[in-house]
Amino acid sequence: MHNSQPLRWVLGPTSVHLYADLRRWLPATDAEGRDLIVSCAAALHHLRVALAAAGFSTTVHRMPNPEQPDHLAAVELRSGPTADADLALAAAITRRRTDRSRFGDWRSPTASCRSSRRPLPGRGRCSARSSERGQGPC
Repeated sequence: MHNSQPLRWVLGPTSVHLYADLRRWLPATDAEGRDLIVSCAAALHHLRVALAAAGFSTTVHRMPNPEQPDHLAAVELRSGPTADADLALAAAITRRRTDRSRFGDWRSPTASCRSSRRPLPGRGRCSARSSERGQGPC
């Protein structure tokens, strides 16, 4: 998305709402809108991580209004505990970098493939190895 930030936040009294901002969508390079959704999902993840570090637990309702397809998520906020892991994840947000190098054709280590199948507590479904979908070198 080249930093187009195709999203919009709307604050409610006890919630935060994430909308796709179609004015910032780049259909010339993202005809299907996949990158737009990935950008919005990354922003949603960062919001949840930052809120957890600030002492809030969240419940995410994805696609909460079928009448508004650009309303991607409603995030309910509640006071909650802050764990050291939450603080470490929040600190990592400012250190993250994008690597746009080409992917190599090396085979992924078996341990990496196994670790990618572990459930992520509070983060939704676990990922599956790419070979289980008939793709990739794992």
